[in-house]
Amino acid sequence: MAGGFRIILSRQRMAGPPAQMCHDIAEPPVFAHPAISVWSDEPCIQLGDHGCIIGRLFTRELPSRRVKAADEAMIADILRSEGRSLLASHWGGYVLALVAGDGRTRVMRDPSGLLPCYFRRETRTIRIASDITDVARRGSAAVDFMELTRYLVSADAPGSATCVAGAEELVPGQPETVGLASLPIGDALVQIHQPIEHLLAPRVPGKDFPVAASG
Repeated sequence: MAGGFRIILSRQRMAGPPAQMCHDIAEPPVFAHPAISVWSDEPCIQLGDHGCIIGRLFTRELPSRRVKAADEAMIADILRSEGRSLLASHWGGYVLALVAGDGRTRVMRDPSGLLPCYFRRETRTIRIASDITDVARRGSAAVDFMELTRYLVSADAPGSATCVAGAEELVPGQPETVGLASLPIGDALVQIHQPIEHLLAPRVPGKDFPVAASG
């Protein structure tokens, strides 16, 4: 794999990691679990047995510093909040791949959307990649002309749909969550990031937005 990242989420219980269903990648995954497999040429921050953060991450508290490894406290915060803690305490260009304690998996793209992130839902898996050509159906990719028309008319109002049939974009700040042996909870996505909080958040070391805003 040259550049970017690829993720496979399992929508069914499997005997082994979903990596066994991806025959076009020679390299071993950087993270493998019965529910999710991750390949990446981007930097990865390992979260133990619970997943990884793909990309570059920095602390919000000043002076900001780059995070290259996650300690136990950070991993516990991420698990407890299912990724929401990253939005409050960190910034950067990243994609979170997380296995929750109840067996669900979650993939979340940071609010800036610096890393591209596309996905395609299949019967047994959800395939996610930074390159849309990796999620387009090989040999039968088709143009979604309705979406192409909408894009030409209102390109400044993006959504999850793309001009490639069957391929969607993971909207920045929204998670895709999948429960094993069930349909993806992410079919009804929940907005967990409000852009106004990022734009207006006071940069006060050691304080989150509500505390800093209240003076």
